[in-house]
Amino acid sequence: MPVRLDYRGRLYCIVEYLNYQNIELAKSLLEFSVGEKVYLNKSSAFGNDAINYLKIFGANCYGNKLDKKSFNDRIAWVEDNSENIINFRNGVLLNKAENKLLFLSFCFEFNKYIQALNHKEEFFITNLPIQLDAAVNGFQPLTLLVDDVSLSKELNLENSSWKDMPKDFYTFVGYKVKEFFINKLNDPEANLSLSDEVKASYRKLSLLNMFRNLIKQAIMTMPYNASALNIVDSMKESFEKLPNPDYNYKSFPTKLDIYQKSKDSAGSSTVVTDNKKKETLKLPAKGLADWVYVYRLKSDPSIIFTELDFQILRKALNNAIYIDYPKLSALLDYLKTIADISKKLKIPIPWILPTGLVVQQQFYATEKLKVKPFIYTKNMLNLTTINKNKYNDRKQKVALMPNLVHSLDAASLCIVINNYFNQDKFVVNPTPVISNTNSTNKTESISGHDVSDSWQGTRASNLQEKNINFYSIHDCFAVPCNKMSKIMELLKSAYIIIY
Repeated sequence: MPVRLDYRGRLYCIVEYLNYQNIELAKSLLEFSVGEKVYLNKSSAFGNDAINYLKIFGANCYGNKLDKKSFNDRIAWVEDNSENIINFRNGVLLNKAENKLLFLSFCFEFNKYIQALNHKEEFFITNLPIQLDAAVNGFQPLTLLVDDVSLSKELNLENSSWKDMPKDFYTFVGYKVKEFFINKLNDPEANLSLSDEVKASYRKLSLLNMFRNLIKQAIMTMPYNASALNIVDSMKESFEKLPNPDYNYKSFPTKLDIYQKSKDSAGSSTVVTDNKKKETLKLPAKGLADWVYVYRLKSDPSIIFTELDFQILRKALNNAIYIDYPKLSALLDYLKTIADISKKLKIPIPWILPTGLVVQQQFYATEKLKVKPFIYTKNMLNLTTINKNKYNDRKQKVALMPNLVHSLDAASLCIVINNYFNQDKFVVNPTPVISNTNSTNKTESISGHDVSDSWQGTRASNLQEKNINFYSIHDCFAVPCNKMSKIMELLKSAYIIIY
């Protein structure tokens, strides 16, 4: 399947629909064109683990919190439910599966395995891609960069066995957020500085037990320098926006085109209503949205949030991650300083990856022009042009951390692929390759790579069989089940090389 590289080294499928980066239907229809042997003898070098990884994948596709259990528990679930997996057409499991189409593809593959067992065959041929996905991958590279051991443990970056339950970073942060509210309410000194409205919000938030689902999307965006507005908006996706029943529609305008246009010391605001008449209203200084609307949780209508609740939750989330783990905060400050220095020197922001790729981030400023294309009409066209003599300083600073994280993902992928297809040739630091980012985000040509033959997958002298099947989606790798143990070891090696 043809792919392309962006300026950070990340892979993207070129094929429009039927690709492994698309929706579940597209992914479930795809198989490796060349099958590989999975040996059924438990004494085989690849057999036992291969079947176990197939079962783990099946449990992951079924979902329903099975993916939060240990590997051994997931294997046991498949074995306990093997009859309904073999007879999947009865719908007992298929109707309950969270990823029905991927689970269905697993059922077909599991039946191939069972048939080979029943016929006492030495092996069966597998074509099914088994996916290995990183957990909270935005924070994993940042945590490894700053060498924060305590945080690494919560991100599944420590030794573990198949008996261990995987750590859930979102639940962990949820507990810390809840703890933050409780501690604030129990601290007499902190209470003195809190308004009654803020205290009420703290009390409400401290009683909630659903933080994981609420904050998951917000946490995923934080390593990518999401703005405060975007973080709040990500949390609001779980809510339904409703008119505030406490809002007095008779006393105040129901539609406001402009609010908080000007504000005096008393907190009054000048607004323009539909009839364009200016009125000075006594509005809360925090803004109209805070009292005109409320937000009801879709999964639990009894939970109502105000704008203030979201803002307080966002600040608590920031505290739980960046204040409690100062090394991450120091890294953010460092990257901002790098951006400031590059701004003063008027140069791109460069960094070199362990793969040899040299990234140069340069987002240019844009200018808007109005053009009158025809003399017989007054209609104007708005054109946006790039000013290559001036950088977009804000975008340079905001984009640095997400581009750094994405490029580290790409470096991991490059090292894994090199070593997957070249077991007899361990390449760590090839010749540097220059990659420039520009405002149009086009991929520039990549040349001078001294290990280009490694991408052909023709050499695997130390393997029982050649490694020919592989695909990747950023931080997710897929191989046949008989190569899953190997890809996990290679990924660990890549992290050691980089960090």
